[in-house]
Amino acid sequence: MNNNWLKFIGLLATVSAAGAQDQDNFTLGPYKQVEEARVQAWNFGGRQPVKGVLVVTPDYGLNPSGSTLKEIEAWQNSARQRGLALAFVNFKWVNLNAPKNPFDGGAELLAQIAAKVGGPDTPVFICSRHEPGNRFALDCADKNLPLLKGWMCYDSRLWPPSPRQHSGGAMPGIIAAATDSIWHHQTRAYFVAGRNAGKNWTWLGYAPIDAALTRDFAAQYFAALLSPSATPQWRDIATREAMQPSLLAEPSAGWSWLPDQAAGEAWSKIQREQKSLPTVVEKEIDLPGEKLPSLKMYLRLPPGQPDAAGVSGVVAYCTWTQDRNVLIQQLSYDLNQPVERLGWPSVQLLRFATKHNLAVISWSTPGRWQTGGNSDELDKGLVKMDDRMFDLYARAWARGVEFFHANHRLPRDNYLLYGMSRGAQWAHRLALRLPQYFLAVNPHVSGSYDRPTPEARRCLWLITGGEVDVGYDNAVAFYQQCRAAGYPVLFKAGQDLGHETRADIEALRDAFFAYALTLKDQLKQPPGGDLFQREAKFIGNYDTQRVVPIDRAAEVPEEYRVWLPTEEIAEAWKLPPPD
Repeated sequence: MNNNWLKFIGLLATVSAAGAQDQDNFTLGPYKQVEEARVQAWNFGGRQPVKGVLVVTPDYGLNPSGSTLKEIEAWQNSARQRGLALAFVNFKWVNLNAPKNPFDGGAELLAQIAAKVGGPDTPVFICSRHEPGNRFALDCADKNLPLLKGWMCYDSRLWPPSPRQHSGGAMPGIIAAATDSIWHHQTRAYFVAGRNAGKNWTWLGYAPIDAALTRDFAAQYFAALLSPSATPQWRDIATREAMQPSLLAEPSAGWSWLPDQAAGEAWSKIQREQKSLPTVVEKEIDLPGEKLPSLKMYLRLPPGQPDAAGVSGVVAYCTWTQDRNVLIQQLSYDLNQPVERLGWPSVQLLRFATKHNLAVISWSTPGRWQTGGNSDELDKGLVKMDDRMFDLYARAWARGVEFFHANHRLPRDNYLLYGMSRGAQWAHRLALRLPQYFLAVNPHVSGSYDRPTPEARRCLWLITGGEVDVGYDNAVAFYQQCRAAGYPVLFKAGQDLGHETRADIEALRDAFFAYALTLKDQLKQPPGGDLFQREAKFIGNYDTQRVVPIDRAAEVPEEYRVWLPTEEIAEAWKLPPPD
């Protein structure tokens, strides 16, 4: 059984007594495409009949994510206050690989949940997120199930081509999207299609910081649908004002339907229009004649900027993901948001780029390489195959940069290159082959390393990892090889850090990159492996994690020395792990 599922059950056992009234956990299925569904339910009315059942489908697959575990108490409070029972549903589905494959089996699943949690005649509402949860909700609405009275779908990438595939009659529904979502516009387009077809639908664009308010609004909206005395109203999406009855003769896709005035006022406090996000330009580079995936590259331009002519440099961010939508969403993140919505490692890097007026490029990381150890430890025949493959990708990457330079005025050199995990594997191999593009390089938690090349001595290097990461020994070996090859190189392994990043390591990276920018105009020639030693004010011991002034260098064994060229880098290098 998945560990998250065990944590979930453990959490259910420790919720407050009020929140745990009449709690029930059960499994349902199969129903056509629904292979299995795991349900956790609460009836907050004790043995009294509830007004309705709120069914929440928050995750992909059977096993709840960490974010789901954090949402439970908020949903419990919202449902309890409105007299609704609550059912969390995680399910496994089959044959659902494309939008053209409709979700089937959701109606049977919903009927069984309603019968077990509230009774066969109890009204039911669905609040769903992502794929295929939204298609589960739309399938149930499409069948006009008598027990289903309303629904909410949000944060989805794929929507049916038109409301013809989701008739739903006059059933109210909420279509919502976060203002920083790259799927915001296509979600809005689906809402508009529904409104043009005469649906009583509600549009909600919410700021990520208001996610909790959005969930509470959904519960309030559903409860209002049960009130026989509720008077529905329309609100203008742009102004958030209630529409006058005399203006309602012609339906408009610019209006939201609300079940009563209180729901309308709650909606108006949350509704936000999407801000102008940074422009992300895409370029796909094929490898003609090779049986290798193409390389997909992305350029992030600041909001409102037509090209990269005014930037002071470039951050090259090499991530581990190959998902186009994730890459675009990371690069188009709105840094004006008060919180980092998904906790991406890219957010702090984007903040650094914005602070220093730098463009950002990123790319997919296709190809595979041997990971059993560093290149000097592996079979020479396999390493030769890896070299050929990566030489091809390095040339493809250079063609992508030339495209961005010719079409978007992107600089061609002095890049700051950062890669994490798979991205670190890719990034350092790229820098070893094309060092003329890079000013400074930071591979973080790379599992293995290629051989240092003489040409890459022209770059400044920072190798970071974790003391308990599987690639620690390989990172130490690469650091020592770089020192022997005359590289200007720093090394840091985060205390008690595994295969992940952390604030103290990101602070060191930022201090290192900021220092590199101060040397940009000076490094016309290779800086020499003793650059950091010549400049050093402090020296670190990567074995003990201690920093001493340069006049006490003899206290640090030669093998463990890391020359720290500035006070800012020294302070970041010795930062303790955050609590």
